[in-house]
Amino acid sequence: MTHSKPNLVLALLLLNTAWPAAGASVMREVRVNSNGQVEEMQTESVTGLANMFSDDLEAKAMASKLLEGTPIDDLKEKIKTLKDQIYVDWNDNPFVEGATATLEAGIAEIRSCTAGMENGMRGAEAKKDSCSDKSTSHTTHRKDESTKFTTKEHWKAEKAEKKEMMTTECNAFEAVADEAKSATASYGGGDEGAYLESVSQKFCKDLLPRYREHKEKCTTAKAEHVRVSEIYETKNTAYTVQKTASDTVQSEMDTTCCEYALATKHVCTSHDTCYKDKRAAYENEILPLVKAEEKAKKVEWRVYSRIECLLPILGTSDTHEIEKCRKKTHDTDHLTVPEPNIPDKSACQPEKAFPGTDAYHNTHFGTLPENAKGKNVAECTGLTGDKAPAPYCLLMVTGTANHNDGTLDVHIDAGKGLKKAASGKHAQGSTVVQACFENPVSSVQVKGPTNNAWAGVIKYSTDGWETYSPMMCASGCEGDKHGIDSIVVDGDNDGKGMAATRCLSGSTCTIQAAPACKAKSTSTADAGYGDSYRGWYDVQGCGKCLDYCRWVGNSGSGGNPETKLQHGSSWWSCRLAGDSSAYSGKSHFSAWSHKKCSGEGAAVP
Repeated sequence: MTHSKPNLVLALLLLNTAWPAAGASVMREVRVNSNGQVEEMQTESVTGLANMFSDDLEAKAMASKLLEGTPIDDLKEKIKTLKDQIYVDWNDNPFVEGATATLEAGIAEIRSCTAGMENGMRGAEAKKDSCSDKSTSHTTHRKDESTKFTTKEHWKAEKAEKKEMMTTECNAFEAVADEAKSATASYGGGDEGAYLESVSQKFCKDLLPRYREHKEKCTTAKAEHVRVSEIYETKNTAYTVQKTASDTVQSEMDTTCCEYALATKHVCTSHDTCYKDKRAAYENEILPLVKAEEKAKKVEWRVYSRIECLLPILGTSDTHEIEKCRKKTHDTDHLTVPEPNIPDKSACQPEKAFPGTDAYHNTHFGTLPENAKGKNVAECTGLTGDKAPAPYCLLMVTGTANHNDGTLDVHIDAGKGLKKAASGKHAQGSTVVQACFENPVSSVQVKGPTNNAWAGVIKYSTDGWETYSPMMCASGCEGDKHGIDSIVVDGDNDGKGMAATRCLSGSTCTIQAAPACKAKSTSTADAGYGDSYRGWYDVQGCGKCLDYCRWVGNSGSGGNPETKLQHGSSWWSCRLAGDSSAYSGKSHFSAWSHKKCSGEGAAVP
């Protein structure tokens, strides 16, 4: 009987075992065919190899599928071919190279959003240039309009002057004409020659010359008035034509600049969508697919590597080597696909200076002549909702106490110069001003136009009414000038008792946002005498109590500092914020009206 070659005889496990324990005999199952030759039982041999992966069900399933129907002689070469398709060496790593290329392609798709955005912005440059050109043309037109307006106004004044002169001269002529009409001469007897001489004197040497003179002056004045009126009409027509042309160019500018802003908004919206979609595709589809394939390739690699380890010892009873193959861990780090960094979304800035915004007004109208500021700008449809809420807000409300209602004029400067915001009489509890601005309010001017005093509150917010910032009176006020809450404004001074801050005698008072708070003093010396007045105050007027004040010296407490500031050798002194000194001098304060706060850093009561 002839035996098959040893490398064709598989060392097999029983179907109901995963692998023999170390030191156990190896069961080899063979059969003799009809020709008397010994041959292996392929199916059971496959089962034995597959059972080597009982600790890894995925690998076991893969091994079973791989080994099914494969002759043992072909396994070694097949395994090598399959492994080479996955990995040869660090310079030849087909799977990782292919998977990396797939990930890089996904990253490139994300990066393409930036390129698309940049191309879109370059495409919008033509609209930007057109907006700029129209703005330049608009400025030129408005300057010409200003010149023509000035000329027109000059001839308007000339026309008025000539009309006044004509009226004067012609009224004088009418007076002489009326005199002539009423003049008579009658002979009353006597010397006829003397009579004629007197008539001649009256009519020919007095009335007639005056008549002729005033008639000529009236005629000349009329002619001059007609001439100047014609010039004025010409200049007025020229101005009207120029203003119409300027308004037309402004409309073109507004339209073009709106189109540019809309184009940039569209680019940025498209960029946002592109980045969101491309990143989602990468994170939810491409990357998971590559990672799943990576996991499968690592399972394949372990299967191929363990089979490679077993093939040389098939047909032997070397349980030590068999157990060694079973326990061997096959490294798969070389099959880990490096994940490239996902690029951050590139910043895309749509044009913010579009019609209807302060930025647009400042850019395209800020330098125009005062007498040619242009017409009202129509808001840019499609972008109106993109305007951020104006954060700088001012509130002025009339008090509800007796006699708080009165007259008040208010002008506000929020970056465009002082503009009238309110005037006239305001009823008790009524809102005088409630307005928000894109730019900080630099000053508020209040004035009492009559002797009917107004009193109320004034509040300022820099975050759209979320919180309020203190205000101070920079000029014109009496009384408490820091941390203003309520104020009285009066044309005379009989309303001075209505509020701690007073703007009296028709003064124009300027109110501004209080400066940022200075830090409390670094000194902690001398707590002072322990009375009810010792504590924290807002001397700096920033709205927070960071100034520590108390009675110091050798004569004890002097009581209420509003009544007196010195008491014997004691004086009212503060550790002032922003300073390191323990004391303010005896003459530092000339009066005291600050209210004690609940504690350090507290808001002014």
